[in-house]
Amino acid sequence: MPTYIYQCSDCKTVYEKILPMSKAEWTDKCECGSVANRDIVAEHQDGGVDSQMREYQFDGSNGTRMYSAAYLPNQKAEMIKNHPNRKFKLVNGCYLPVIKNRRDKLAFLKERNYIEY
Repeated sequence: MPTYIYQCSDCKTVYEKILPMSKAEWTDKCECGSVANRDIVAEHQDGGVDSQMREYQFDGSNGTRMYSAAYLPNQKAEMIKNHPNRKFKLVNGCYLPVIKNRRDKLAFLKERNYIEY
């Protein structure tokens, strides 16, 4: 399923939704109660409409887990030193980064000197 990006017209919050194409609307209701419009430019810049972009949900709830970006329990001190402001989640004995969106995923990969294919 594609990822759609919305921006609230009042509070300017930007968020993503993974929806089937049949349920994607041009507007959505923001948490603040205002109308949020789809941001087509952001969807195409970030690759948000591509169905292969779901892997940033590393916790395993959707998409795939990226174990190459994970830390082992004995690497916890290094993990905290290298990523002081990032949250990690322990999944199957590995610390996986908590990724908010595709842009955040790319920033994390850059921190680890990885590239995305």
